[in-house]
Amino acid sequence: MYLGPWKVNPEDYSIQYGQHRFELEPLLFKLLLYFMQHPRQILSRQQLIDAVWQQSYVDDNAINRAISELRKILQHPELTQSPIKTHHRKGYSLQLDVSSSPSLQNQTTATHEAKPAPAVPAAQSRPIAKTWWWAGALTLLLLITGLVFWQASSLKPDHSSPQPAGIERFELTISQQQKVTWYKGVESRPLLSPDNSLLAFNHTQPDGSVRTIVRSLLNPLSLQDLVLEREHTLISLQSWQPDSQQLLTMELGTQDGSCYYRLYQLEQYPLYEVQTLSACRGLVFGVAQLSRDGKTLYYTDSAKGPFTPASLMAKQLESGNQRVLLSAPESGIGASLLALSRSGERLAYLYYNDESKPYLYLYDPASREHQLLYRFDFSALLLDLSWSLDDRYLVIPAYDALVYIDVHSKEMQLKLLPDSTRIGELSLYSDHQAYTSPLSISTKQHNFQIVKVNLNDDDSAVEITPLLHAAGNTMAVALDPTQSDRAVFSADFTGSWQLWLQSEDGLQQLTELPDSSSPIADLAWSPNGRMIAFSKAGNLYVLDIQQRHLRQKSKQGTMGRPVWKADSSGLYLVKVQPSGEFVWSYDLFSEQWQQKSHLPATHPVVDAAGRLHYHRAGQLLRYVDGGRQDSPVLPADEESQWFPVMRFQQEAIYRFNIMGTVARTLPGNPEQSQVWDIPYQIVQLQPDPHSENTVFLTIYQPAEQSIKFVEWR
Repeated sequence: MYLGPWKVNPEDYSIQYGQHRFELEPLLFKLLLYFMQHPRQILSRQQLIDAVWQQSYVDDNAINRAISELRKILQHPELTQSPIKTHHRKGYSLQLDVSSSPSLQNQTTATHEAKPAPAVPAAQSRPIAKTWWWAGALTLLLLITGLVFWQASSLKPDHSSPQPAGIERFELTISQQQKVTWYKGVESRPLLSPDNSLLAFNHTQPDGSVRTIVRSLLNPLSLQDLVLEREHTLISLQSWQPDSQQLLTMELGTQDGSCYYRLYQLEQYPLYEVQTLSACRGLVFGVAQLSRDGKTLYYTDSAKGPFTPASLMAKQLESGNQRVLLSAPESGIGASLLALSRSGERLAYLYYNDESKPYLYLYDPASREHQLLYRFDFSALLLDLSWSLDDRYLVIPAYDALVYIDVHSKEMQLKLLPDSTRIGELSLYSDHQAYTSPLSISTKQHNFQIVKVNLNDDDSAVEITPLLHAAGNTMAVALDPTQSDRAVFSADFTGSWQLWLQSEDGLQQLTELPDSSSPIADLAWSPNGRMIAFSKAGNLYVLDIQQRHLRQKSKQGTMGRPVWKADSSGLYLVKVQPSGEFVWSYDLFSEQWQQKSHLPATHPVVDAAGRLHYHRAGQLLRYVDGGRQDSPVLPADEESQWFPVMRFQQEAIYRFNIMGTVARTLPGNPEQSQVWDIPYQIVQLQPDPHSENTVFLTIYQPAEQSIKFVEWR
């Protein structure tokens, strides 16, 4: 018997493919056989219990573990979807075909002809489709991760503090800047092939779908671009293989959550062949690189979702063996952007340890040695990393500057851009020319809105209305727990961020704020209805809403994500320390600070009983002693990729993910969650304390952007 690519051996409870063989436990093999007897049919949990376990009662966790283990065993690089699909509130179905001969749902290598890019209609005024579009997803992840602590940072050093040695500063003059792409939507991540003959870039269309476009630069008069796209799949650029015309991509299934690294061979452009290299976990901060000989894949891996620290990995594609080149830290981002030198001899990568400051390393695959090249003494989220044409410098676009790090002398050159030029990503065409995109984590563009969402108990369509019909950004919201008609939100209507109160009396500005260019990312209304706490540029503020009196409670720029204690006597917050992020408490009356967690912890939240919870490594934990005794309430969920931003509403927990999904879960029973699909990318979630079925969401709507050719001197 064959199940997709797997040969099934009932005599020894095993499955195999080539040199890969797995021996299953009897119960797990019995579950597999039952699925094989009903391929592509939805089987309820009760059917599985009756046929496989044959007991009157089976714990839900036992079924969950069995399904998860079987799904992982059946994963195969050639499969384009998850082998076992979950149907919410209905059951599970096997997505592989049973036959008497081996088969693959996708061939390893296929030859295609190029097709012209279809005309894109003008953007319409309607919600963007529910999907996982890459440029927005990556930017959104960086925004949510760094909004509190990095929102005011820049790669330009602060002249008031000591600077690292060896920084040279230059003022650049832009001699040419012209738009070279005209597709509607967001065009990002320009990548030039090593011979400068092909330009590839990501294209997010107005309907939210993502594809990759490859253009020949040898024939500028040609109007035909090569479009790489597949239904229900997001194709995201990773990198060009050194000294070749082979393009590495990460491809994510929007319906089944599948993830694969694939290689497009473009030597015969516009004809191409595609080869599946390896499976992957899903969205990560970094980009993968393929070695010059095509035998080793370098990538980053976040074991418990996109908000957990990432390790630096290497996979031998022929054997399938994986090595951890650098382990993930306990907190922070871990390994991030990767860049293989043009010669293919050295791998550069960025690493964020427990601090928020990036470290730039070089890895030598031959000696397996890591060398610290540069330590940034200021916090910054970096979106791109590449090598100069002669492999002497590492180049980092920093929105309003280009950073060059000399790999020999370890000195920095800071090349400042004119005010009219912004670069978030670039691919060098020559030493003074590049294809660029302005992709950044800037909150100055009008991309954020707060919407009110009414959720139906039957998981059907949701009702979405804007909090405010006005031009500009609205970011964070808090609801008065004592009165149902009052909400406070942060907004940027005129180029500066302020606090506003919405009530039956209309709209009122609450206060003027210093440094109004930094957004207010978190808002919390005290349970007694009198005070509002918020974080801004990493500092804590408390506003007495009755007396309209505002006080700044911290000045170190290390605090964020405040939540009130149940008696309104103080707050829990996250504090960034040299060894990581930890939860602290602040007493409003004594003004004393106390460290609560002794292990890295983020995103504190208080339940209806006033008990403190927090997030660590993909889990929600209940506070006991701030250490090993703290008990998990929700386990890490690798498949759903939930953000570590959870809110309690009575006993239920609300959470969301990058795909625009909102879930309501009871602690101890995550499988019985209610799930709703929201047609937006979600930044923040706030339940309405007066309505069980109402939440307020901050959504992200990206502005259009194009690829530009920039020349400087």
